[in-house]
Amino acid sequence: MVTCSKCGAKNPEHAEFCAACGVSLYSLKQGNIRENTCFGADKRDRDYSGFISFGTFLIIIGIVFAVNNNVFSNLLEWFNQLVNEKVLIRPPETLINSVTLFFGLSGISNFFVAVIKFIVNRHSKNLLSECLSSVALILFAYLINLFNNNMLRFRMVLGIEIVVCGLFIILYSVLRHIIYKKNGN
Repeated sequence: MVTCSKCGAKNPEHAEFCAACGVSLYSLKQGNIRENTCFGADKRDRDYSGFISFGTFLIIIGIVFAVNNNVFSNLLEWFNQLVNEKVLIRPPETLINSVTLFFGLSGISNFFVAVIKFIVNRHSKNLLSECLSSVALILFAYLINLFNNNMLRFRMVLGIEIVVCGLFIILYSVLRHIIYKKNGN
């Protein structure tokens, strides 16, 4: 067995590359000790933020179900009405409230995960995009709430959200350019 110098995984004698991280094992077999390029994540550098994101997603779904345990039947009933009447019908208020809650909590949790990643890593290459997407999700929840209170039509909600997303993409591009230019990258 050959032990990978990068990740510590055990590999068969005939292996040319580490099965765990992809680093070349040839130099180890020849006795050449040189710096290898590891193609996989080092065990010490694993990012567990995906688990945090998935956990918060499950919590959000649980909260939405706790508030409206008929969310799927409401959705199915609304879709059946759309199919049968062949016109766009306003969704039931309970369904709109569930969607508002889902997008609002998703925006908050997205921001929460971005902050945790920033605290743990002391840097985050995606912090800006994660914060902007959080604001977009929270704004969408707010606009849906305005729709629910008959203050906006749904087409206005979509139009405003599309414009805001476009502005955020432009803002993100400009800020990333400024940050890279400032850091000399």
